[in-house]
Amino acid sequence: MGRRLQPPPARDAARARPLTSPLAVARVKVTVLSDASAPSLVLALLPAFAVAVGIAAEDERRLGTVVERLVSFTLDNAYPDDDRRMPPNDRVGLAEIAAMLGVTKNTALRYARREDFPAPVEHLASGRVWRHRDVERWGKARLQLPTGRPGRPPPPPTK
Repeated sequence: MGRRLQPPPARDAARARPLTSPLAVARVKVTVLSDASAPSLVLALLPAFAVAVGIAAEDERRLGTVVERLVSFTLDNAYPDDDRRMPPNDRVGLAEIAAMLGVTKNTALRYARREDFPAPVEHLASGRVWRHRDVERWGKARLQLPTGRPGRPPPPPTK
């Protein structure tokens, strides 16, 4: 009989069925660049792998979901400083930094000039840009960040 691979516990009974395979596959190694194309490259190999080891179509679909999430998680956590994976909305300028930290643009500029402030990832015609997460980490470590929604004054005390 084939090796039975047990998925993690699921709420849905249909998803809780074990995967079956006539062959015991211990390891498959794929080496790809740490960029946004990695998940699609790995997923492109899945149909051939499924045929080679005799995985049913439903199990192949479920395995594809697991593989896609695993590759994305690995790239996000194994290469956190890889600029090729940085989405465009992860870049922030001084105005966004000011809003994030709850300060004026002048104060954000003073922070950006500090020795301990994260280095910018790019110098654009409109100015320097930083990684959102780098600035956020810096602020959490060095500033007492305001709570609540930025730009709104605290409610007046009630009597």
